[in-house]
Amino acid sequence: MTLPLTLLLLDVYPLRRRGLGWWSLTREKLPYAMLAAAAGVVAFVARQESGNITAYTQYGAGARLALAASTLWFSWWKSLWPAGLSPMYELPQRVDLGQARFLGPLLAVTALTAALVLLRRRWPAGLAAWAQSVIVLVPISGVVHSGYQLTADRYSYLSGLGLSVLAGAGLVWVWQHAGGGPARRWMRPLGWAAAALVVVALGATARAQTTIWKDSETLWRQAVAVDPSCSLCESNLGRVVARPGRFAEGETHVRRAIALRPDRPGPHENMGTIMLAQGRSSEAEEHFRRAATLQPDRAASRNALGVALANQGRDPAAEAEFQEAARLSPRLADAPANLGVLYTRQGRFEEAVVPLRRALALDGGRAGVRADLGRALRGRAIELAREGRLDEAARLWQEASPLAGEDPDLLRDLGQALVERGKGVEAIPILERAVALAPQRGAERFWLTRAYRLAGRMPEADREVATLRALAPAYAAELGR
Repeated sequence: MTLPLTLLLLDVYPLRRRGLGWWSLTREKLPYAMLAAAAGVVAFVARQESGNITAYTQYGAGARLALAASTLWFSWWKSLWPAGLSPMYELPQRVDLGQARFLGPLLAVTALTAALVLLRRRWPAGLAAWAQSVIVLVPISGVVHSGYQLTADRYSYLSGLGLSVLAGAGLVWVWQHAGGGPARRWMRPLGWAAAALVVVALGATARAQTTIWKDSETLWRQAVAVDPSCSLCESNLGRVVARPGRFAEGETHVRRAIALRPDRPGPHENMGTIMLAQGRSSEAEEHFRRAATLQPDRAASRNALGVALANQGRDPAAEAEFQEAARLSPRLADAPANLGVLYTRQGRFEEAVVPLRRALALDGGRAGVRADLGRALRGRAIELAREGRLDEAARLWQEASPLAGEDPDLLRDLGQALVERGKGVEAIPILERAVALAPQRGAERFWLTRAYRLAGRMPEADREVATLRALAPAYAAELGR
């Protein structure tokens, strides 16, 4: 997005092409400007759809000025002194130009800009490097803000290019002006030594920085250490450490996150997730409801609330939450997947197929959804077989086979449906497979025996009856009647 302005800046300095006229210079950049405009629209639409663009009603013009100054100063300062880095510099609940953390950067940026403008004739490179940083940082400076971050150190890679060029130019200047007198003869080795020291120091700090990305727990512990007041950092750390044996530790971190920023839905969602993992569905429901209240259009909260309700057996309420989550975020695969599982559990197989197909279309790589769809299709196939619609049942069963693993219960149900329709021959291979998967259960052998009898295969039927007398006498007695 910023390339056209950067190209114009290079025309001014160091290329000094202003003599060609601004229209000529601008016309050259029109193709880049069109691409930049398209990229800007795509980025803005994507941010709008994600619902995390910060409203001006929450952070007004003064706050935006403070955010922009903070971003500009942060970028150059961290490029010069990359210490205390964190994956998250959280946006404070209140941003005010009167606060020292924002007033200081604003004064520093203003002073630096004024000094470089005054020195523009003697040292145009300084102003050009600063202007390049400003251009690159404008899209993320707070003018249009999204997310929970105040700023991000990763953006200094681009904005620090001008600073790096200045450093390189300074080294070249030292090289060119060395020699002549005893003092000047030391300039070259001192310059090279200083450059080597900077490179080694930055390389060592970069190497140390990579260690905090070892795993998620290390990452978020570092973030909390850098800023103990970061609610998002505490919340993410709690979510990461919450596992059997460490649930209490995870809850402690997330409760602190909630105390720091009670207006945030994320920590409540994380707390609800931790509660669900421990089987505390009622407590999880409270936190998910709180998250949904804080941000009613947040589909993830609605979906998680549905899971908590379903775990308590409150299916109608869970169904409503899954449907609302799917409405709020049509591209969220979890909501239709959970809705399909709910319908399958209720035996509403025909209704389950539609949302499960939708979930699989949204995320085809989810093995669990594929298996759930297979179970729903097989359940529907059994219903059709019992209705005598055997061709449709066979088609659905065939579609389900590569999706779900073999389930002896479903195989038995299909075989039973075929036996009840008088289709013993068709039922035999299905029930034989069910018996092979569950050889110690009586129900599968009971229906296999009836299938053998329907097909006139009495020796096999007698063999199964003998096995049932030893394994499940009640089923054998039922066959005797």
